[in-house]
Amino acid sequence: MDSASPPSLFTPPGIPSSATSSTSMTAGLSAPTPPPLASAGLAVIASAGGVPKRPPLEKGPSADKSCKACRTRKVKCDRSWPKCARCREKHLECTYGALVPVEFIKNLSDDTARVAQLEARIASLETDLASQNFFLPSAADLSPSIGAAFSAGAACPEEAIRWMDSVEEEQDRLEKVENKMLANGEVVNVGGSYVGRLSLMARRAKPSLRRSFSLHLLDAFFNSCCSKLPVFRPWEARISSMVQCIDELDPPTRVAVTAFCAMGARSTPHSALLGISSAASADPRSVGLSGIRRNQACRALEAEAIELYEKLEVGHDLSVKSFEASIAMMQMFIHTELIPRRSRSMVRTAYGQFKDLQDSFYEESERDDLVKRLGLPLVHGDAITSAYARRAPSISESDLKMYFKGLKLPNFAIDELATGIAQFIRSGEEPNHMQLSAASMVILRWLVTCQREVARMSCNRASQQALAPSEIVTLWSALDQIHQSIQNLQHYLINLDRLPPGCEADGTAHLHLRFITRMDREVDNVTWLVHSLIVERREGCHGVRDELGVEWPQESERRVRKGLKLAAFYFELYSVSLDPNQTYFLAWQLELIPSWTLLAVQRYGEVGGPATRDVELTETELDWLEKGLGVATFYHPVAERRLIEILSMRRAPREDSLPSRATLDRPKFAFPDAMKHAIRSAVPAWG
Repeated sequence: MDSASPPSLFTPPGIPSSATSSTSMTAGLSAPTPPPLASAGLAVIASAGGVPKRPPLEKGPSADKSCKACRTRKVKCDRSWPKCARCREKHLECTYGALVPVEFIKNLSDDTARVAQLEARIASLETDLASQNFFLPSAADLSPSIGAAFSAGAACPEEAIRWMDSVEEEQDRLEKVENKMLANGEVVNVGGSYVGRLSLMARRAKPSLRRSFSLHLLDAFFNSCCSKLPVFRPWEARISSMVQCIDELDPPTRVAVTAFCAMGARSTPHSALLGISSAASADPRSVGLSGIRRNQACRALEAEAIELYEKLEVGHDLSVKSFEASIAMMQMFIHTELIPRRSRSMVRTAYGQFKDLQDSFYEESERDDLVKRLGLPLVHGDAITSAYARRAPSISESDLKMYFKGLKLPNFAIDELATGIAQFIRSGEEPNHMQLSAASMVILRWLVTCQREVARMSCNRASQQALAPSEIVTLWSALDQIHQSIQNLQHYLINLDRLPPGCEADGTAHLHLRFITRMDREVDNVTWLVHSLIVERREGCHGVRDELGVEWPQESERRVRKGLKLAAFYFELYSVSLDPNQTYFLAWQLELIPSWTLLAVQRYGEVGGPATRDVELTETELDWLEKGLGVATFYHPVAERRLIEILSMRRAPREDSLPSRATLDRPKFAFPDAMKHAIRSAVPAWG
């Protein structure tokens, strides 16, 4: 990287945008045509016959070592400075670090007039640079809410960077053509070529634009529902320092911020930032394309995070901050993988760091603090990836006793969830922020234990043994307790007249409601996994056919249908809230049940349909599914296919069906108000 430019966090993905935005961008950036260079220095005309001849080429300064690009690719470098021949030909960034060739320094003169001329030229370029219309407003330079600047009409930095890249590519192409013409002894017409003014502007502008791009995505992530997970709590206290020092981050923080930006690309409401036309959301034909483009952008940023994680060797560093960066990467992969691969590998890496840290601490208080802050998020990540991958948990029961002292998971045979919550939320007393947090962690422990049980029952070793019905009943009972406790807390939080004590001061307004709602969605996911396990075991998919009666898959299917009713409610909730991107996660997690669209549209009384009327999806709930999938299509292409299936398979309403209460309106409610709105529109039987 050029030593004159601050290091950028990453390069935004080059996703093509609409012609309209591209035209408006270049219109304001057109520069006056520079005067043509004198041709005498570029070509020599022979006196006999006027045949042009190749002028003698003076060899420029050369570096003492190969450039970074050639060293990385292990190819020969001609070491020409400031850009080697191979990088010019391949249009690559050519850097020698802080190296300046000695020959270049010797050729510098003390011409005062020339220095003054160059300084005047620099001042002129700075003036022109500041006047260009693609730069962000100065007030947004270090604003804690860069999204507000884009809402006010600031231009898309991804668009500007792409335009500047095209300018540099065109100049490299012209330079290559001129060199080829000189080599062939031809006259070079340079009247229309640039002299480097725009190229210099582009090189100077890119770091600022990339920096603003990073700040916006960082802001989008920490305003999203995903950022409220306990795994990200250590980073919330560092938001201000990360923003202020975005160009000078230490390696673990740099990796974590890159992961946050990758997740922020999924949640940012400013789609033009990713090269997506703002008109796409109003055009049904363009919504699917918008989901594809957004997904491409997220994948590109995730690849950037992976490359940075490996390049900076954060996974090999023994420090608490590196461990925190590793579990942040773990959660990023969990958000994007239905069948865990990278996420499971990252769990093993993070767990290795965790054990090494525990062994390296001298003080018991340091071990206890690490377990208290990040022990449960790590075990949660291991439980999710193990259950989805159908593998035994990487963190065994003996590991929990040795490395996670103080982290007690429930025993379903003797413990009751309501009793654990009552230790922190007492009847007749108003709970504060810390008490609500403690109660949420009790629920999370129960959820983690359910996920670990599913992983244990579905791994290869367990598949050789019969599935005990008592284990299924115990698991269903635990899931029912979790769901009921979450609904009780939701009802309490949305009916509060004011924020609980401590929440407003800590900036945690609505944090608890958003977090427990997310856990309720995970309860549904466990229900999908248990249903798949029962069906596969009964059909002998793993070589051993369990002697389970027909009542077991019937009961499991009934629970799946009730889960679809709840998913429809949450689709409506997120569609009218400030977190519409969460509809993507709902649609993505429903893929755990491949036939879920068929189950959703089936009617009571038809062959293969619901066994009872109460688990049939109502017209309101089906409309919610269509509406939510329509919103999710703007964030991921998987939702578009499912939306088409719902529309094609949906039955006509029955004569005795209640009319739908759903609307196409999408007001942007705060989370409690969005839940109240959805409840007011709900059929009473949804819970």
